[in-house]
Amino acid sequence: MCQTDKLRSKLNQRRKECISKLQDLSKQQEKKAEFDSKLDEESGLMKAATDLKSMDIVLKERPNRALLKENYYYFNCFNCFKPLLQNQTYYCFRCSQVQFCSYHCLDQSWQSGHSYFCLHLNIFKHLPFEDVFRYPPLLALLNLLSFDLDQIFEDLRKGNLINLFHDLSEFSENEHENFKMAQNAAFLLVYLTNVKRLPPKQDKIEWKYNIELFALLIMIYLQKFEKETTVITCIKLDEPIDKTESKVLEEFELGYGIYSRLNCIKHACCPNAFISSFNGQEIIVRSVSNLTKDTVITIDHGINCKTFTCEERQAKLLNSFGITCKCEACLNGQEPVSKAYLCSNCSGPVIAKCLECGQANSLDLEESEETVKSTIRNVRQASLLLIRSDPDFRRAEDYLLDSFRRLKTILYPSNRHFLQICEGLSYCYKKMRDYRLSYIYAKQAMKCAEQNDHPGVTFFNTLLKLIQRQKAFIDFVKKREKENEKGYNELFKEALGSIDENIKKAEKQLCYLSTNLDTEYFKNLLKELKL
Repeated sequence: MCQTDKLRSKLNQRRKECISKLQDLSKQQEKKAEFDSKLDEESGLMKAATDLKSMDIVLKERPNRALLKENYYYFNCFNCFKPLLQNQTYYCFRCSQVQFCSYHCLDQSWQSGHSYFCLHLNIFKHLPFEDVFRYPPLLALLNLLSFDLDQIFEDLRKGNLINLFHDLSEFSENEHENFKMAQNAAFLLVYLTNVKRLPPKQDKIEWKYNIELFALLIMIYLQKFEKETTVITCIKLDEPIDKTESKVLEEFELGYGIYSRLNCIKHACCPNAFISSFNGQEIIVRSVSNLTKDTVITIDHGINCKTFTCEERQAKLLNSFGITCKCEACLNGQEPVSKAYLCSNCSGPVIAKCLECGQANSLDLEESEETVKSTIRNVRQASLLLIRSDPDFRRAEDYLLDSFRRLKTILYPSNRHFLQICEGLSYCYKKMRDYRLSYIYAKQAMKCAEQNDHPGVTFFNTLLKLIQRQKAFIDFVKKREKENEKGYNELFKEALGSIDENIKKAEKQLCYLSTNLDTEYFKNLLKELKL
């Protein structure tokens, strides 16, 4: 054997060892995730398997079935959602509508249901009532067709699958919505029976009886998966228009998935866990606070007490999921500060009444809402001025300051409408080299971001801007020797004392969001911002 062959043999052996070690590490990680939460057989709820600290991983799970969003058919693998590499793509050999990253993914997708709809993916655009769906009905049908239909029909005739109907009792009260869903189900039934000759024929039973059961199953699954589908998101780096600003994170919807263990987690409007990120199709759920062993794990369905009022939450949960929520937040009437008006008596947050002094809202709501709408138009005008090729910072400042002053008299300081205004003002003052005001408005924007949602992309972007404004303000004060000057000294001490803590918070937050993201840019940026 020549030297080249010996070297090749050693490299192949080393490669196998590395792959084996990586697989072992992956299995260990999966086992760890399993131990973080467990399914209680009696209640059917997920509980903490061990004591958990804040931001610990509660659950990692790959979907039973996933579907790529149509916008990304030519950019991501239809099967595994990985970004496609140039000159390394595999088109579906029949329809050429979707692409894959490997032949393995192509074959896997074909076997798991693409064969039923290849060449006919556009039929879902011609449904009689397409607007009734929040999520693509194709996902529900792919899941249904993955089962043994003969066995399901037999179990239905014996009454063994009564649990299929249990979750739809409250969800199916809207007759108008049911009629629309039934029309869609009939349309899809015609396609599957005439074009694909489904369901499979049986010797002892007439085909028409199986078709009746098949129609029932399609209707059930279309409704069932409206409740159980989860949006799969992806995070990427976004280049700012102003090249002097740092890059930001942008979150977008990549597809949809069905997660069996995730669907066992109970809903709560003020949950103790949240969906932190996605690693491709794999979902990662983390704890919000410390949890003791056997604590019931809860998440929100995108409807929480930080974003929606109690009345809005009840209506949305009932209409979308058939849930009458009786969580602690709803029973206590917990309201979102991010939507609060300003109390004229104690300057506290007001929804229907003040959350601090209990006084009823004395504002004219119609007039207040009209004021908010007009100020939002001003904010949009300011945004257009800032993204022009020749930005007009003075006019943008006038629009934003006018909006801020008008809203300040009617809205609570942490109201969500202040976030964009304060970020815009902070940017304007940075470009106008007023680093003190730039930092003050960045702090106000951060307070709004903290009240609006769980730590995520918006929270991280706002925190990163705050750190940059802090650093610019500190450098300016040191350079001009204004440490002891009135109006600067207290703010300077506060900035010095909190910048390191904010950087640590940003680094920690980055770890939670970095499953499928190249974070080297932000790591280097945060190193540069350290004092």
